[in-house]
Amino acid sequence: ISRGGYTPRDLAEMFRRLDEDGNGQLSFEEFKALLPMMHIGMSDTVAFRVFETFDDDGAGSIDFEEFLLGVFPAQGFFVA
Repeated sequence: ISRGGYTPRDLAEMFRRLDEDGNGQLSFEEFKALLPMMHIGMSDTVAFRVFETFDDDGAGSIDFEEFLLGVFPAQGFFVA
């Protein structure tokens, strides 16, 4: 992701655009829509596995903090 030139700010904008219902969470379907935007190709099965690893609390959706920590695990972001 970072090699593609995406910053946390870029990802925040994409996250907001894809959060269709505005609840601050991405469903799996919303998450899948992000992948082509970032020119990432993978099967639905692999995408679901990635989604599950991002979903730290097991809620079946990912919030922005979970998303950032999944994408940039070494950064240790805290989103208030």
